[in-house]
Amino acid sequence: MLKITTVVFSVLFGLLVLSDLVHADGAATFNTKCKACHGPDGKGNPALKMMKPMDTSKSDADLQKVVADGKGKMIPYKGKLSDAEISEVVKYLKSLK
Repeated sequence: MLKITTVVFSVLFGLLVLSDLVHADGAATFNTKCKACHGPDGKGNPALKMMKPMDTSKSDADLQKVVADGKGKMIPYKGKLSDAEISEVVKYLKSLK
């Protein structure tokens, strides 16, 4: 019984750590690709007066489409970021509330 409990705990702990690492990748991608225009909190860069706060109330699919295809002056990231990277950026954006 102790071995089973230890294995289950180890697997759950590993998944938790892996989840944090994946989320960290979304933050790293945001910081290198998005932060200059969207600001560190996604509310926009005051130096860029045309930048509006990001609307994180949209669905994940809608936000992924914006990141992939671009919008307005925002460049598209399709082909520059993988679908998984775009998905992690969106998860990170949702955490910025």
